[in-house]
Amino acid sequence: MSSILTFVLEEPTIVKSLIDFNGIVSGTSIARVVLTGDFNVDQTSPSYKVINDSDVLTDAYDKTNFLYGPSGTFNGFNINTNSDKRIDHIFVSKEIQVLKHGILSDVYHSNKDVIKDIVTQGDFPKELELAVQKARTPSDHYPICIVVKLNSNKAE
Repeated sequence: MSSILTFVLEEPTIVKSLIDFNGIVSGTSIARVVLTGDFNVDQTSPSYKVINDSDVLTDAYDKTNFLYGPSGTFNGFNINTNSDKRIDHIFVSKEIQVLKHGILSDVYHSNKDVIKDIVTQGDFPKELELAVQKARTPSDHYPICIVVKLNSNKAE
């Protein structure tokens, strides 16, 4: 059985949806839930706390000892900015063990057509030609990922 539930970020609706969803899930043999998204609220927001403090879901960031990457997920398309606020989240049910959580801050570089300068002096072999490129992010949010272990259910 698969259930899809739509959450609206209004506190009474979230609480009711989580309670309803918990009732649906607890009556099945499949009680593993992952809720992901760009919530546009950080980890101190009341809306975030309604989900994270429920008996149904917990932020994967808080369920692991292995954190990779920066602590914030928003970059505004600028690799030189930093924040400790996470506005993108992965929530998981109790039956899911989070082994790793990563905020992936990889960048790519501008292509050869937009290179402005070539570095010709420096402490490197003269056979090398170093192009000055602009680092870019593919989104104004860093992607997040988790590595999980699915724990056994009571019904299995």
